Amino acid sequence: MVASCSKLSLFPLVLPFIGIVSLNAQNIEYCTTPTISSLNEWKSDLRQSSLGASLPPAGTASCSFPKDNQKVLFLGVDGFRAASAAMLPLPNIRRLESMGVFSYWASTQQTGITKSGPGWTSMLTGVEPTKHGVDANYDLSDISSLYPTFLKVAKEDLGKSVAASVVWSPLIDDLINVEDPATLDKSSIKSTDASMASEAKKWIENENYDVIFTDFDGCDAAGHANDFDGYDDEYRAAAIKVDTLIGSLLDAVENRPTINGEEWLFVLTSDHGGEGNSHGSKNPYNRRIPLIVASNSPRVGMGRASSHDPGSHLDVFPTIIHFLGGDLPLDYLDGQVFGFRDYERTPPPQPPACISDPSSCGCKDQNQADYRGTVSTTKAGNTCQRWDSQTPNSHLRTPQNYPYSGLEENYCRNPDNEAGAWCYTIDGPRWEFCDIPACPVTCKATLSPVTVAQTDYIGEDSNQLVNVGTNPACPLYKCQGNCDTDDDCRDGLICYERDDSDLNTPGCDGTLYLDWNYCVLSYNEKCIGEDSDQLVNVGRDPPCLLHNCQGDCDADDDCGDGLICYQRDSGEFG
Repeated sequence: MVASCSKLSLFPLVLPFIGIVSLNAQNIEYCTTPTISSLNEWKSDLRQSSLGASLPPAGTASCSFPKDNQKVLFLGVDGFRAASAAMLPLPNIRRLESMGVFSYWASTQQTGITKSGPGWTSMLTGVEPTKHGVDANYDLSDISSLYPTFLKVAKEDLGKSVAASVVWSPLIDDLINVEDPATLDKSSIKSTDASMASEAKKWIENENYDVIFTDFDGCDAAGHANDFDGYDDEYRAAAIKVDTLIGSLLDAVENRPTINGEEWLFVLTSDHGGEGNSHGSKNPYNRRIPLIVASNSPRVGMGRASSHDPGSHLDVFPTIIHFLGGDLPLDYLDGQVFGFRDYERTPPPQPPACISDPSSCGCKDQNQADYRGTVSTTKAGNTCQRWDSQTPNSHLRTPQNYPYSGLEENYCRNPDNEAGAWCYTIDGPRWEFCDIPACPVTCKATLSPVTVAQTDYIGEDSNQLVNVGTNPACPLYKCQGNCDTDDDCRDGLICYERDDSDLNTPGCDGTLYLDWNYCVLSYNEKCIGEDSDQLVNVGRDPPCLLHNCQGDCDADDDCGDGLICYQRDSGEFG
């Protein structure tokens, strides 16, 4: 059965922090939505027939909706590694898959460390940490008033009732309630996932909240205690327990007496992944997460998301607000609506194209697997062993086993997707990387395939720190990051590696992310600026020759020709 078409008249609302929010203020027909007697039936694709229903073109008036009967259940799973979510026997995750669009290659935010504070705040606000201001777990109250959470928008501007049940208390105490203590109609902070889910289940069964927010912490706790890996017994057990609790919430929705008159949206994702027993900032195991958008609405698609556009947890805010009818302007958001058939996503920018020259260089995006030159020594100067020889090192990387990898003579190659071209050695360690030049690339204006608003990448040298993104594919300008090696920087620059206690970057103003590295001038270049009579702070340990009145120098070698380092004591100001 399907609901009959009806006419709905919707009205614009005003959001003071971003301007007008249009709620599709036309009289349009509501696209048919299946009535649902059981969520279990969704597994047999109950709404497949409705997917053939005519939908307005994307970018124009979208399908209307049963405004008073829309419900959202947000399922946030802390520390849910994408590979584990995809491979483990999790029947309720698969249940959600069958109801909508899913991705196991979605991204976290790109400009902050992969910790819970920046991740959850980006989910809630739809913007990068560089905008919302939360860059750690202890500063959630620093959230910028310019970027409201989807909970606040749903409550204040769309007239929805909102509830949140969490395990990690800062989500409510330091973020949601600090932003606006009137946002939540009901809240609960519990010590375990089971008690948290039990509270949310009661709300589903006995209350009528429009948006319910949940936070599961079991996977993150197991990962830190053991390993963020589905093959680890403790982590696997935690993931299966979370899946069971998610199933109990889906069952509660199924058993609602009003279910056949309701349109439900389920959004599942995570704040970060993990590797080993932690989740640092520069690792795809930490940056890749699951993202599932499921619904009985015909506006939501079905199946696996495109590998070219796998989504991001930044998409949570616009997706939920779009479902609820808010036609938000997206110019300030870093995410987009995910999984909806009546919304056309902006294609992610393509990575810079490598200008391949296999005889002389290797493409970085292929880890130099394309290199076919004749370099036959390692970075340390050791001589390479022939690939068809088993002396002195026996191995399986032979021309017969890897016929398409160019394993000729003793030339450096990368047959097995290491980080770069390498070889076994005759007179050194078993194997080492080779010093193969990186092929140039045609640089584009953005690096991240998720952060669509990023435009600083082309840029120019400056004295202000700029976050471009991780794993840069184009050489970075001065004061741009994040770099891993000098090869990530343009000519004349080196990658300055900072640690958590180092607040300065030589020649650059600002601090940004302490575990990010930035490109700075190398020692064979003079620092930005010129000789003057005005004191100028370039930074500690400057990787460039200082001009007159520039500091901080430690020795005469830090100064340009004809200058010496003048050592002041703590009480001397002249």
